[in-house]
Amino acid sequence: MDQILRRWESIDKDDGEEVDNILFEFHRILTAYEWHFSEISDLNIKVLKFYKDKDE
Repeated sequence: MDQILRRWESIDKDDGEEVDNILFEFHRILTAYEWHFSEISDLNIKVLKFYKDKDE
């Protein structure tokens, strides 16, 4: 992520292709983070349900 932000600071913002490439890469990374957080959330729910059902 730091590399992308550093590249963003140094690119020619008038070069549409270069801007698109960096924004696409940034989007790809954010989407991966979003997926990981979603998976962790799903896992937490399963674990909590398991212990809740076990406690009853």
